[in-house]
Order: sequence, then C-alpha cells, then structure tokens
Amino acid sequence: MIRILVASVLAAMVALPVSARDLAFLIGNADYSRLEPVPEARQMAGLAGQFRQAGYEVEILDNLDAARNAAFTDLLRTRARDADRLVVVLCGQIVSHGFDGWLLGTDAKAEAVADLDSEGLSIRTLAEISKSHPDKALILVAATNAAAPVLPGAGTDLGGMWMPKGVTLLQTPTDRLMTLVQGGLLQPGQSLRDLVVASDGVLRPAGYVTDAPLVDDPAEKAWMAAMARGGLVDYQSFLTRFPDSAQAAQAQQRIATLHEQRRQRAEGVERRVAASETARKYIQRDLDRLGYDTRGIDGIFGQGTRGAIAAWQTSRGLGGVRGYLTADQVALLHTQARRFAERTPAPARTVRVSAPEASSLSSLTTRRRVEERLAQMGYGTGAVDGRFDMATRNAVRRYQRDRGLDVTGFVTPHTLAVLMAGRL
Repeated sequence: MIRILVASVLAAMVALPVSARDLAFLIGNADYSRLEPVPEARQMAGLAGQFRQAGYEVEILDNLDAARNAAFTDLLRTRARDADRLVVVLCGQIVSHGFDGWLLGTDAKAEAVADLDSEGLSIRTLAEISKSHPDKALILVAATNAAAPVLPGAGTDLGGMWMPKGVTLLQTPTDRLMTLVQGGLLQPGQSLRDLVVASDGVLRPAGYVTDAPLVDDPAEKAWMAAMARGGLVDYQSFLTRFPDSAQAAQAQQRIATLHEQRRQRAEGVERRVAASETARKYIQRDLDRLGYDTRGIDGIFGQGTRGAIAAWQTSRGLGGVRGYLTADQVALLHTQARRFAERTPAPARTVRVSAPEASSLSSLTTRRRVEERLAQMGYGTGAVDGRFDMATRNAVRRYQRDRGLDVTGFVTPHTLAVLMAGRL
C-alpha cells in the first residue's frame, strides 16, 4: 500500500509543468503527529506570492511524511534539470547531526539518530542535487523555536554542515522567515552575501555564500542581453527602457561608436560612387534642381550638401545612413532631377538673361530665395517658383531704382549682394 501511495504522489508531482526558468519549492511541516507543531510553517502560501511576484515558478508542499519526503527527493532531481535558479525553503522541526541535517517528516518519531534518514528529508541530499546550479542554488532552512526532539549528539544548528561548492545554505528562525523574504531576499540585484552581513546574525550560513542575487536587476539583465546581441537597435532600446541605469553611459558610448562605424562605412561607399569633383557637382546640381539647397555647387560635401541629401532621402523614405548616398540612390537622384527638368517649362523667350546673372543664379534654390526676399521687402514677384518671369523682372527693377542701383531688371552679383545683405 505504501509503495502505491509513493508512486501516486511522485507521478502527480512529476506531471507538473517543467518549463520554469527560476524554480522555488516551499515545504512547510506544521502538523506533527508525535512532535511539537510548528505553526509558522503554515505561512508558505504567503511566501509563494512573494516568489511568484519575483518571477519564480512555485510549488508548495505541506506536511510531508516519510513517504512524501522520498517522493519529493525524486521530484527535485527531475525538476532541477529544467531550472535556472533553484530555491528550496524548509520550515518545521529541524535536526542536525554530524555533516547532515533533516527536516523531520510529520510522522517522525525522532527516537534514534539512525532513523533520521528514513524519517526526515536530508538537507545534504538536497544540496547534492542542487550543486548542478552553481551560484544559483539556495537552501533556506527555518528552524522552529518550539521544543525540538532530544537525540544524543544531535541538535538544530546546521552551521557545521559541509555544502557542495556553489550551493548556499542559510538558516533563520521561523518567526523571521516572512520578514526576511519580504525585506531583502527577493530584491532585484540583492547580493546574498551582503544580505547575510546586513542581517546581523539573523541569517546563519553554512560555509559558502554566493554573491549572486536570487532576482536579477532588470537593468543588468537587459544590459547583458543587449551586449549579447550587440546591435544599434538593442542599445537604443535598452537606453529607452533604462535611461537612468548604471549602464546608461556605456549604452550611449556604444551607440555613438556604432553610429560612427556606420557613417564611416557609408562614407567609404559614397566615396567610390562620387570619386571625382565633377561627379559630386552633378549630385549637388541634381539636388538643387529638386529644391534641396546644398549651399553651393562646388564639389565639396559640407554640412549644406549633407543636409540636402538627408532631406531628399527622408522625403523619399530611403534607408541607409542619412546624409550619405549609395550607388542606387545616386542613380535615382539623377533620374528624378532629369524628369523634373523635363517637366519644368523654360523661362519666357521674351526675357533675356545676362551672363552675370546666369553665373550668380545657376541654382533654382537661390532664385527662389531671391523672389522670397523681394516679396518680404514689399516687391511682389508673383509666384515664388524661380522662373524669373516679367513680374519678377519688374520687381527687380523697382528694387534697383529704390536702392540707387543700375536699373536692368537682372540680378547681377552686386544686386544679389545688396539684396541679401539688406534689412527688411
């Protein structure tokens, strides 16, 4: 009958989900048939809420007797394989002897040390199972203040236990367990070693204590993920989520570095596409035809040209690094500028353009700025389209006459200089 019961309990436990990343088992033995009860062990449901809020998958096991102790040991071996962090909390009647300790089962008699392995849950066995999670395994034992069983050579202090490397064993009174969990144990980024030091003896370790936390600092976790991927979008996303984190300055530096690397690569591509001064002037001319001011057609790609390229790229929804052209974009720019020129009517035949004006106003953008300037000063030019029709010529003549300039109707270099420098 006992074998059937054990098999049923184990089967039910193993059927639980196995996809947890962080896993906590909370075992509370409150109701003993032969030993003093431990009322504090009934608080496991409250602890479970704290662990779940911290992202753990939680299993609560109440009042384990000898048969269920054995089933739980087998369950832990199975579930530990699928866990990242592993926490086991034991609360109840605790007995220690030599290099081992036990959470006594609720049916324990505790009459002889030789019976402890069969009547209790071996803490050393739990530690051996947990050692496959170095620096991510904690066994937290809450020892009762109630009368413990008196056995020759046995006690309740686990400080002398030997623990596998990487497994932390902490002991605390049962009446401090809830306060401990709520007050710091599950705080993101909280070092277990620092917590032990700050507890002033409330937490008693057995040997090794890890410096790692039970719950990741969200910013630290996100930062490690961003560094693992290493992309510009990853660092930008991190900075958006954690602008005030300790890693924010590093994120900004890496973003700046990646931007500069992208810019250098784009500049290298563009240098091969527009290697000559003539090629660069053609690009500036095309931008100007389309209404993007490069601040001069001189073959030098300064801030004006970079801004014009970026504005054109944005208006067309083009990818790549803003302000730098690819071969495909240069071809597209030339095509659009040619088609624009073909659709734009030539100036009226009755309007003669002087050689000085043709030199100083070769840019469509500049001609529009002249018309805008004249209109701002009260000399109406009609449509601001850069065509310099008769309305524009008449406006230029009036302006020249009022300023004491040679009245020609043409925007000579001298007229242009006065117009642009004059006050409104």
